[in-house]
Amino acid sequence: MKYVYACPHEDSILFATPDVRNDNQLFSHDVELIRYEPQSPCPYPFVPAYLCNLEARHKELKAFFKEQLKGARNKPVLLVLPDDLTDLEAHGLSELLIDCGLKADVNMEYRAFLLSNESCYLAVTASKRAVTITRVIGGEETVERIFIPMPEVAEETVLHAMDELDSEGTMPIYCYDIPESLSHIGDTVADHIIVRNFVRML
Repeated sequence: MKYVYACPHEDSILFATPDVRNDNQLFSHDVELIRYEPQSPCPYPFVPAYLCNLEARHKELKAFFKEQLKGARNKPVLLVLPDDLTDLEAHGLSELLIDCGLKADVNMEYRAFLLSNESCYLAVTASKRAVTITRVIGGEETVERIFIPMPEVAEETVLHAMDELDSEGTMPIYCYDIPESLSHIGDTVADHIIVRNFVRML
């Protein structure tokens, strides 16, 4: 079964159309990612362009699906949410994709929970607004997160937040889409791993 995978990155959104077997595995580990780049920037600082000027985004995305992501219409969606996205923003993004022709069957998950299959780890992710450190513990309903606004992001502030969530320093650390200056603080996760882990959760 074909899905549409959507993963926002700062101002843009990465899309793919993974083919999923009945046992929730990918038919192929080679996932081709195609980037949608909004044609105009957002006038507000630290707000991603895909959440601004929705009338223009709607027009652009419909053309993008038709020209770049053939076969995407009426397919269920795997939507990866930036870890600092609010419920209202997540709903708005989901509705935008549906209104542009994707199926009203949207599976949403925050990035932090897609970085590994391990039962406990620290997830370090970034958006246009903030770096988010999440303490992921399998089976726990309450999630501990620390948000660091982009103007305050530095190695010192990130390491301090990590220490607050894992004072013993024993949890593995997985990173995704963080500034290059922080890439050494943990293991970087590739996009195809996130696709694979999302599919396994279906």
